[in-house]
Amino acid sequence: MNESIIFLSSALQQPRHQKRISLLREKYDVKVYYFYRDKYIENYKGYQNTAINIGEVKDGKYISRIFLLLKLFLILLFSKVSRVYCTSPDQAIISILAGKKVFFEIGDLYQVDGRNKIYKMFDYFIFSRISGLIVTSPYYYSGYLIKYEKFLKNKIIVVENKLLPNIETTINHYRVNNHAMNLSSSSKIKIGLIGSLMFKKSLEKIREFIIKDKNFELHIYGDGLYGMFSDIDNVFYHGRFKSPEDLSDIYSNIDINVILYDTTNNNVKLALPNKLYESIAFLKPIICSDNVALSEIVFRDGIGEVATNDDLASAIYKIISNYDFYIHNMKLLDSSRYICFEQSEIFELINRAE
Repeated sequence: MNESIIFLSSALQQPRHQKRISLLREKYDVKVYYFYRDKYIENYKGYQNTAINIGEVKDGKYISRIFLLLKLFLILLFSKVSRVYCTSPDQAIISILAGKKVFFEIGDLYQVDGRNKIYKMFDYFIFSRISGLIVTSPYYYSGYLIKYEKFLKNKIIVVENKLLPNIETTINHYRVNNHAMNLSSSSKIKIGLIGSLMFKKSLEKIREFIIKDKNFELHIYGDGLYGMFSDIDNVFYHGRFKSPEDLSDIYSNIDINVILYDTTNNNVKLALPNKLYESIAFLKPIICSDNVALSEIVFRDGIGEVATNDDLASAIYKIISNYDFYIHNMKLLDSSRYICFEQSEIFELINRAE
């Protein structure tokens, strides 16, 4: 009989959470508890059918969240399962208080500026007591978590948010049959904007560019502030999507992937977004913000351009003028740069804590 582990999901429709649940099920009897969010419900993909809903989390309803966390505490307190895999800091705190062995995954830094004193207290409480820490960017450790090195030594691993091996055949097929080394001179160049559109300032830069130059089309896939582009003729909104199921179709419909964020946000500075790995896999040059971890990789590997001082136009035109150069560089990268072969290291981390 398999040993048991509890998986706590702050967003069960998040593909990364689903990856971890599927992985853990290979070796453990996984009991999944989740907080329901009425967003992207099409992305639950049936995972909710074998999970227990703790209750609905609503934006701005902080009192109700306290009651949900109290409910979670009681569930954990009376559970005989000793291991808990957490996906948010509040879950980690509750699990520690309930006397569990806690494995905490950080997919986004909740300490966005590194100065909040309350969050510093949370950090100390969590990192001094957890059994293992999983981060999705190596820069989270070197740029922020290294201050807790004495607690995290031999307890931290990096599992980047790459694509799973089961999509490698799809990627290989796409690379052989569905990409162009050169841009067509007879059609408009398609700019891709993929994911959750959150940062208004960056989106305004994209809006300005796409209005000025009608030789380009902007294709938006995802959710958020897409309404900012609703009055522009050469902008096309394709709605929400499923990952990884829809990725091949999405990337076959764009030429360049724009990844611009608010660089004052500490999480943005240190994160490596899943669009990095998708762009490499599906051979689409990247345009990203300056002074972020992503820009270091884009520049080093020659897989796109950095929009220095928010100069989006210069970055786009530079890619257009030498498009095959960026595609060639992407094709040189080993599949381990975009396929997650290291996810099983999570098992080793859990075993070390025994």
